[in-house]
Amino acid sequence: MTFEEESDLKCSRDLGPDETLEASPGYGRGRGRGRGRCGCGGGHGGRTDSMAFPSVLLSLRQHPAHGYELMEKLSQMPFIHVLPDAAVVYRYLRRLEEEGMVESRLEPGKGGPARKVYSITPEGECYLRAWAVSLKKQKSDLEAFLRVFEGFESAGEAE
Repeated sequence: MTFEEESDLKCSRDLGPDETLEASPGYGRGRGRGRGRCGCGGGHGGRTDSMAFPSVLLSLRQHPAHGYELMEKLSQMPFIHVLPDAAVVYRYLRRLEEEGMVESRLEPGKGGPARKVYSITPEGECYLRAWAVSLKKQKSDLEAFLRVFEGFESAGEAE
């Protein structure tokens, strides 16, 4: 199964027996074609136009973590240009948990209070897969745009 075909797999929520998912994660209020709280069809509300939001899921896909550990992981991702502050990351985590894309459990802290450790759910995996397919499409569109642009540049130089 290819990456694109895999993105068409149905999540466990919000889809009828004959429905398929469109790989178009939402980028903000009123945009996208949300299918409720599935996480794959967008329309989640709020601003998720930065790479930080899906990067939280990507990080949790690699390994469950608590909030400050996630901050450290995000700071090491080469495509995160502006690191969100801790309050924003915790807000993302709270929203992701409300939408069923992550789950949390309390684990005893080392010499301190218990910490909430987050892990990705199948819904979060589905959203992340749809996000990646959407990025792949955007990359293709940008490359096509640049080819046309560079063609005009070359034609202008030839005159």
